[in-house]
Amino acid sequence: MRYNRKSRVAIALLLVPALVPLLFISTAASQSQEDLDTIEQAKEERERARERELAAESEIALLEAEDLEIVKALEAATSLVYLQEAKEQAAQQRLNSALQEKVAAQEGYLEIAQEIQLLEERAVAYAVESYLGLSDQRAEAWFEADDATTAAHKIALLDFVTSDTNDVLDLLK
Repeated sequence: MRYNRKSRVAIALLLVPALVPLLFISTAASQSQEDLDTIEQAKEERERARERELAAESEIALLEAEDLEIVKALEAATSLVYLQEAKEQAAQQRLNSALQEKVAAQEGYLEIAQEIQLLEERAVAYAVESYLGLSDQRAEAWFEADDATTAAHKIALLDFVTSDTNDVLDLLK
């Protein structure tokens, strides 16, 4: 069956109103599918953004914790430095005190050495006097004195000198 031109045009005119809504329906359906795909992509992107946000928050919390640990470690190190400085100052004070005690002990030693030297010199002088017979003056005091009072005074003076000699010898011991 062959349609003439008029009938083809008439059929086309009849079909066009019927096909145009189908075209809109298919376009709307395809656009609706695109909208659904876009919504799904947006949801997925939102989920990925939320995951990135949570990861960033976790990283920030970790860095803050590390920062607090670093601050605590720094404070502990600073405290140790202050403690070591205090110990060093105390040790320096003890050293200065010990040096002062050493100087005082050396000065005391020198004084004692000088006293010993003087005592030794006096002991040598007494030994020489004793050897020469100068120390037996008590008996001579009795014989040379005119009276007993003068002799007693001389003997008292000699005893005083002798006791000084004995003191020197005792100190040397």
